[in-house]
Amino acid sequence: MSVFHYTDLNGFKGIVEGNTLWATNIHHLNDSKEYHHGMKCFLNALDFIDEKYFDPSMKGSIEVMMEHFMRNQGVYIFSTSFCLISDQLSQWRGYGNKQGICIEFDENELHDAYKHLNFKITRGDVFYTKEGSTFEARNEINSFLDLNYFSQNFSKDKFRRDVYLHNIMCALMPFFKHDGFEEEKEYRFIYTPLNEVPDVHFRISGDRLIPYIKPTVCEGVKLPIKKIIVGPSKSTADIVSGVHFFLRHHNYQNVEVVPSQIPYRT
Repeated sequence: MSVFHYTDLNGFKGIVEGNTLWATNIHHLNDSKEYHHGMKCFLNALDFIDEKYFDPSMKGSIEVMMEHFMRNQGVYIFSTSFCLISDQLSQWRGYGNKQGICIEFDENELHDAYKHLNFKITRGDVFYTKEGSTFEARNEINSFLDLNYFSQNFSKDKFRRDVYLHNIMCALMPFFKHDGFEEEKEYRFIYTPLNEVPDVHFRISGDRLIPYIKPTVCEGVKLPIKKIIVGPSKSTADIVSGVHFFLRHHNYQNVEVVPSQIPYRT
C-alpha cells in the first residue's frame, strides 16, 4: 500500500539527507485536543457496550488507568502523518507561498525499515469523530477490543485485563481526531517507547516549541521512496529537474518525479 507525506522543499531535503521521517509529539499536532478527544470517545463508547461483554463497574478503573498513562508513558507518544490521497488540492493550499512536495512511500517497507527501534509502532487510518462521539466511535472501539475474547479471557483476571487495556489505549487513542479535520484523510505511524525515555528534540513553529523524535532506519537501508509529486508552481519544470538531480545524488536512481496535475494557480 502507498501512503503520501506532504512537505515543502526544505522538509523534503531534510528527509532525504537525514534518511528519516521525524515524528511529532502527539500532544503538539494541529488538533489542539489531540489524544484527549480519543480518550473521551473511548469512555463514552463504553457506556453502550453490552454488559455481557463489559462490566460497567470497570469504567472507573479504566479512567484511573488512562490518567496514569497520560502522566507517564502517554507523554512520550509520537506520530508521523501521511495522507491516503496523492496530489490533493487542500494539501497544496496549506503550503501557501512554500513549494509543496508529495512523497509516496511503500507503507509496509517503511514499517520494516523502523521495526528494529525500541518503540511499539502502530499504524493505521485516523478515525474522524464528533466531539463527545459515542455511536461513531463504538464500532471502531469494538473492533479493537474484540469483545468476545475480552469477555472470555479477562473478566476474572484484573492484571491481564489491565495490561490488555493498556495496550489497547496505546494502539487506539492516537487514531481518533475531530471530524473537522476529515478532509486530511490521514494515516499515521505511532511510536510509543517500550522501556526508556526516547531522545527528544525540539523545533520552533510560530510561537511554540514542538517536541519530536528522529527515528532511524535500519543500517544500510534507505527510505522506500516510490515517487515524488511536485506541487503547483510557476517554475514546475525547474523544480522537477532539481528534485531529479538531488535524488540521483543521494542514490535514489529510479524514483519517478512528476508535476501535480491540479491546475492550481499559486
